Amino acid sequence: MEPSSDAVASDVPQAEAGADDVTAEPAQAAGPPWYQQWFFSNTAAYEVNRGGYTTLNFIPSIGTTLLGILCGQLLLSSEKRALEKLGLLVALAAGCFVLGVAAHMTVCPIVKRIWTPSWVLFSGGYVIAMLAVFYLLFDILPLRLLAFPLVVVGTNSILIYMLGQTVSGWVREQVVRVHFTGVIENVLGPKALDPQWYAPVTLSTATFLVYWLFLLWLYRQKIFLRI
Repeated sequence: MEPSSDAVASDVPQAEAGADDVTAEPAQAAGPPWYQQWFFSNTAAYEVNRGGYTTLNFIPSIGTTLLGILCGQLLLSSEKRALEKLGLLVALAAGCFVLGVAAHMTVCPIVKRIWTPSWVLFSGGYVIAMLAVFYLLFDILPLRLLAFPLVVVGTNSILIYMLGQTVSGWVREQVVRVHFTGVIENVLGPKALDPQWYAPVTLSTATFLVYWLFLLWLYRQKIFLRI
């Protein structure tokens, strides 16, 4: 049975069990996971991540990164034809998906918040499947023009990720609400910005559109942020 996020998040000893006691039962937990507390020996106050993630998630996340590198190297390879690459992507997607589900049903449940190995395989499977579809549509078939909106984002993917993590709230409140409230309500009606109706979807979409227009300007200026 898949553990709840509350059970996972509470995987640490309570204060009365002793700050140095990392052998307390998970049921007694009340802070960071015991293995994280032991590994980092951090006495600073524990701040809960709003997404439910823990620091050591980066270890299984390496598997996700390696899958991306593997797919990227395959697409860059000049030794295989396009249809061979497509076939390998489909096979890899199917293999990851099947192995992920099998692991979930037997030894390792799919839990996104702690990024279990089964989640690495399961999520990798459907993402690689999406990559295969895009490769078919935009690289093999003559439909590359349809990919232009995605190309604009992809050429500055690191930048839009950082913008989304750091200034989305400011863009939503100081750009979208201040400058485009009238336009949105005139076009979509007053319910578009009503929190009880469509405001979350409308504001998120408008914020992304602001980002996309900024990225479009960078694309035309040939400004690309890379590491």
